[in-house]
Amino acid sequence: MIIKACDIPDKLRKLEALKRRIIASPEKVKEIEGEYAKVKAGYKGELSLSYFLNFLPSQQYHIFYNVRLPSYQSGLYFQMDILLLSKNFIVILEVKNIAGQIIYDPAFQQIIRLNSNGQEEVFKDPVLQVHRQKYQFQIWLQQQNVKQLPPIFTLAILSNPNTLIKTTSSQNNSQLQLIRPDKIPSVIKQFENHNNLEILNNKELKRISTKIMNSHVNEGFNIFSAFHLSDENIKKGVHCPDCFHIPLSKSRYNWICSNCNHKSKNAHLFSLEDFYFLYGQVITNNDLRNFLNIPSRHQAKRILQSVHLTSSGKNRGTKYILELNKIKNRTRANS
Repeated sequence: MIIKACDIPDKLRKLEALKRRIIASPEKVKEIEGEYAKVKAGYKGELSLSYFLNFLPSQQYHIFYNVRLPSYQSGLYFQMDILLLSKNFIVILEVKNIAGQIIYDPAFQQIIRLNSNGQEEVFKDPVLQVHRQKYQFQIWLQQQNVKQLPPIFTLAILSNPNTLIKTTSSQNNSQLQLIRPDKIPSVIKQFENHNNLEILNNKELKRISTKIMNSHVNEGFNIFSAFHLSDENIKKGVHCPDCFHIPLSKSRYNWICSNCNHKSKNAHLFSLEDFYFLYGQVITNNDLRNFLNIPSRHQAKRILQSVHLTSSGKNRGTKYILELNKIKNRTRANS
C-alpha cells in the first residue's frame, strides 16, 4: 500500500512560479530553467515507476515516495526516492531520468552522457548514492530501536525507456544493480524467493511506517537565496491561467488576458498560489496589493477573506496564513 504518495515536489512548484515571473539576465533565466528541467525530470521518473510497483502485492509492501529523514550527522538529512518496506526485507530505489546515450562507469563512480554536440556531461553514480542511503537508513532504524533489522537491498533505476545504456564494466547486469523499470517486479520477486523469513511483525511494520511519516521533513528551498535574487526580480500582477501572460487587466467581473483573450473570474487565486511558493505562507493586505498590482485595499481584503484564511492581528497589522487546500477549494467553487 502507498503510505507516502508521489506528490508534486514543493521545489518544482516553486521553480514553476519563479520561471513565469522571473526578471533577470538571460544567463540567470537559463540557470533557473535548467534547474526546473532537472527537478521535473526527476519527478516524472519517479512517477513513471508507479506502474511497475503496481505489480507488487499491495498489502505486502508499504511504499513511500521521496522520504527525507534526519541523518546521524547533526543538522543534515538524507533522501530516498522510493522506499519499500515489508516484513521480510527492505528495498531502496534511486531513480535517474537521464535521456540520450549514456556510459555507466562504476570504476570512477559516474555516468557520462554523450550529447548530440559531442560534449560529455557527468552525473553521479546512482548505485553509490543508494548505497549511502542504505547505510544512513540502517543507522536511522537503529536509532528508532528496531530490535532486528531486516535485509536492505538497493536498486538504481534508469527510468527513461529510450535511454541507450553502455558500460565500461565487465560485470553482468545483475551485478551492476543498475536496471530499467520493467525489471523491478522480477528483481523484487527474487528478493522474496530468497528472503522468506519474517523479521518484522505487523505491529513493528506499522510502527516503523508511522515513525518515517512523523520524521519526514520537506526540503527547504528558498528561491531568493538559491539564485541570488531579490523582490525586484519578480514580475508582479495576476497571471493568465491559460498562457501565463502577466499582468492581466481587470474588468468589473473578469480578469482579461491581452495575449490570448482568456477571461477568468478567479485568475487571482492561481497567482495567490504563486505568492505561497515564492514568499511563504504569511501574507498581509499590503503584500497582496503589491504582488497582484491591486490598488484598492478593500478589494485585496475581499480576496483574502473570500478564501477563509486563518488570520491574526487587527486592521493594518492583520496577517493571513495561506493554505493551498483552501485556495484550491475556492478556485473550484468559482470555476
